Amino acid sequence: MKETVLDKIGMSDSSYEQPLPPARAAMTAGGVYADGKPVHGKWHVYPEMAAGLWTTPTDLAKFAIEIARSKQGKSNKVLPQKTVQEMLTPQSKDFGIGFAVSRERPGEFGHDGADEGFQLGMLAKLKGLDAMLAKYDELENSDDPKTRPDERVLNGIGYDYLRADAKDDAIRAFQKNVKEYPRSSNVYDSLGEAYAAAGRKELAIENYEKSDSTQRIKMESIG
Repeated sequence: MKETVLDKIGMSDSSYEQPLPPARAAMTAGGVYADGKPVHGKWHVYPEMAAGLWTTPTDLAKFAIEIARSKQGKSNKVLPQKTVQEMLTPQSKDFGIGFAVSRERPGEFGHDGADEGFQLGMLAKLKGLDAMLAKYDELENSDDPKTRPDERVLNGIGYDYLRADAKDDAIRAFQKNVKEYPRSSNVYDSLGEAYAAAGRKELAIENYEKSDSTQRIKMESIG
């Protein structure tokens, strides 16, 4: 990975080394659970090394920029233009190959992620779900469309709560996402999963059925 990807696009502060050498380990952030407790040993060492990329915001931006430039054929240091274009073409639901993509905003791509103690929305959750939802509404109502969060934000936060066994908060986050994105089959599927985890079988089935019908409607409109 270092030779074929990281070095080629200048990601000099990124590494898949497991365990990290002492000098690099001293510079890393420690994992924190949803209840604010630190992960034992600072972080969990995964046997699957692909789940263990250590990086910085700057390096991660370099990766995203390279993908965007590759799609345009302006900088194909790692992947050819044709491959990247296929990766960023919707293949199923809201995903291409390796990336989530937006049908409503062509050209937008991304991917949420979570390792133990490192999860989307963690800082917001430490302040509580109500604070997070208030911040979400603030961004949603912003005059700048670039600051408005898409459905993946609340979905990621909902799953973080679900992994932390905070089922009620997970349900509230997914309910909010359903309200914001009622035409998305994925948000109903996620809410159904949360209801199922909470033992609320009828509501789980109801939302799984809504997910299925929404997906069929979307496919029919495409057809």
